[in-house]
Amino acid sequence: DSLKVNFNATKNIAVIIHDSITQPYWLKEPLQKGSFDVNDQTLIGKPVNDQLSIDFDVVIDGEKFVFSRPVQYKSNDPVKGELYQPLVVLPRLEVKYVDNNIVSVNSKAVPAHASITSNTSVKSELSIVQQLPKDISTNNSNKTYSIDLNNPLTVNQVLQPTANALNHKEQIAFMAIANNVNYDRYSKSIKYDHIPAITYFPKATANIVTADIKIAGKRIGYIPGAGDKVAEAIQQMGYALTVLQEKDITDQNLKQFDAIVTGVRAYNVSSWLNGAYATLMSYVNNGGTLVVQYNTNNNNGPVKAKIFPYDFTISRNRVSEEDAQVKFLNPTDPLLNFPNKITAADFDGWVQERSIYSAEQLDPKFRSVLAMHDANEAEQSGSLVAADYGKGKLIYTGLVFYRELPAGVPGAYRLFANLLSAGKNSSPKKN
Repeated sequence: DSLKVNFNATKNIAVIIHDSITQPYWLKEPLQKGSFDVNDQTLIGKPVNDQLSIDFDVVIDGEKFVFSRPVQYKSNDPVKGELYQPLVVLPRLEVKYVDNNIVSVNSKAVPAHASITSNTSVKSELSIVQQLPKDISTNNSNKTYSIDLNNPLTVNQVLQPTANALNHKEQIAFMAIANNVNYDRYSKSIKYDHIPAITYFPKATANIVTADIKIAGKRIGYIPGAGDKVAEAIQQMGYALTVLQEKDITDQNLKQFDAIVTGVRAYNVSSWLNGAYATLMSYVNNGGTLVVQYNTNNNNGPVKAKIFPYDFTISRNRVSEEDAQVKFLNPTDPLLNFPNKITAADFDGWVQERSIYSAEQLDPKFRSVLAMHDANEAEQSGSLVAADYGKGKLIYTGLVFYRELPAGVPGAYRLFANLLSAGKNSSPKKN
């Protein structure tokens, strides 16, 4: 409902906004698979919410005029001209988990941190409630907290899974209660020059991932690509991770790492990797493991550096169905058995897709580990390929770990741990 203000002269007016937060109408209900759930069908087609407006009743010389004006902020930019930003109604308190995934390895207790911020200078007394699955306990006590605009809170807890909670991903939720009002959301903004700024309010949830993960080795080097969150997942598994830049790629420095991983599209965005090729291959030849995540190979995104000493082609093939059946081409392959025994269950719960930019036209020295395909499509076997080089291991994967690890898929953690551990397996490869 709009706000009504009656006045007969120009004056400053204080209004109290009795309105909910400015949540985009298509995000008020939980997302369905591949679609938004909008209960009020009359809203369909609106690019944004209706703006909060004020109705004015004006009487001039006995004649009544009624008009409405949106509440918005106008600014001037020397390049873009006049800019308008609608009023956004924020919650009094915002709450969120610091991490999207809280990973417990082998049922170990794991810290969970939640932040609470205030959007008002009025001091609030609050309590917290955390919704946990039955197989997760916490040390949280029924404490009362105080908060105001200048004193945000961080609530530190410890979550303890039971021994039965292995290889599960479940959602946990956090809520602050102040003056009998529940606050369980935080604000995020989408800002691009070509569209109006949008503020929305996700719920304060996170994934508690309980995974049976064995790892071999201790130190991992990570060469950043175009941006992903795989490095954080590697640390969650229990590895010590070091981000590597061009200056770090030396024979002496690389000796400390049990494996080196390149981020997604690293060979597309970092031409300096061409100069690092000989050093990386020397590292592998001497017993190291190099895991290369997907790259593209086309005019818009060419590979700017040599990847492996053995020939292969990066295709544009992908498997878009996240539940596509995965075939183990050789169930005894070390990448499927050490240190974690990978089964079909490890491919349950994947999101969005299985694999992109698979390898094909492989040198005979490569072996394909997995095969999969979308419905009514030909089978593809280039999502995970590996080869020996000297004493070390070369691995290329188009599997979308960059999606599955941030989504908290336990099986993706287990399989990626096997890739990182490939050089530590003393048993011979079985054909």
